[in-house]
Amino acid sequence: MINLLSAGCSFVYGAELSDSPDPLGNNKPSNKSWVSLYANKKGYNHITEATCGISNVGIARKVISAVENEVVDKVIVQWTFIDRFELRWNNDNYQTFAWWNSKDYSTDNKFVNEFRGKNKANTEIATLWYKNIHSKNTAYYYYIKSKVELGNYLNFKKIPYVFLDAENIEIPKTDDIYINSYTNISKNFNNLSFDGMGFYDWATNNNFPVGNEGHPLDEAHRAAFELIQQDLDEKLNIF
Repeated sequence: MINLLSAGCSFVYGAELSDSPDPLGNNKPSNKSWVSLYANKKGYNHITEATCGISNVGIARKVISAVENEVVDKVIVQWTFIDRFELRWNNDNYQTFAWWNSKDYSTDNKFVNEFRGKNKANTEIATLWYKNIHSKNTAYYYYIKSKVELGNYLNFKKIPYVFLDAENIEIPKTDDIYINSYTNISKNFNNLSFDGMGFYDWATNNNFPVGNEGHPLDEAHRAAFELIQQDLDEKLNIF
């Protein structure tokens, strides 16, 4: 049986779908996400490293770790929102932080506060980061760096893969040779989109229902699967 590895954030995990309703990912990964629907249609064994709230750095790391530790025949990656980050601590522990970890971000949202409570160690770092370091260009830098790292790795391993995005990514106008070079490299990867958009933007622009915490629900995932399944077939059979 072919092993299909998927990776991404809560949209790949299937948070708030009817068979995995918890927005924090405390249920099992959904069998109704668009990735799961594709794997089931093809008869693939679906292995997922999708994690709610993860960063793009974390997504690349998890895919590489999985490929190094088990048999993986094909890979689908849906990159997450680019303003999430990951740091590696001295004890080999990896921690994701996002805007909701910052002291400057105040909200009554139960979901955000519960997520923040799981990452209390990141509060000081997040507060400093989003106040003094964060920008659209900084976020794009970590996104494109992770994408090129993983694309080159999978090409080297000769593992068929597809890259998609959760959001519409704005490429910054910059004179930074490094960023522009990586952007050009990434255009040669096996990229797909949902009618030219990231999954979340496509779902909301088409007025598909979303859950209480903003995750596109079953109808959107079913439509997304139907939209791109043929393109997935073509791109995942390149080797």
